[in-house]
Amino acid sequence: MARRKEAVKKLSQICEERAPGTRYDRYFFEEFTKKLKTTEAIEEMTVKLMSSENLSGPLFVEEIEKLVGVHQNQHEQARMQGKKEEKQKQEEESKKGEWTMEELSNLSKAIVKYPGAIPNRWKVITEYIGTDKTQK
Repeated sequence: MARRKEAVKKLSQICEERAPGTRYDRYFFEEFTKKLKTTEAIEEMTVKLMSSENLSGPLFVEEIEKLVGVHQNQHEQARMQGKKEEKQKQEEESKKGEWTMEELSNLSKAIVKYPGAIPNRWKVITEYIGTDKTQK
């Protein structure tokens, strides 16, 4: 934990020195680095910013924004990949014949919405759920 704090401190110091008066200060990096999962990722960003030592002011800010943008793109891609994997998992569960949480939720709602006195109740509920699980 101490190593991570030191890495954040070093990163924010570099930015405060080379881009004073911008939004890239200690508070920005404390929040931003919460999104970085590893201390190595923070240190890698620090090394990249240190290697661009001939940049300062607006050019340095552009470099920061590029690195922050790269991270945000990677974060978004990882999030989308996670969603894709979750959807695939649900599809696999659906193929196995097991009910997903969404299908069970829809079934519960349909049972409440369509009481027993409705003609062809289960056909209506099947259409409401939107899957072929009730056929099995």
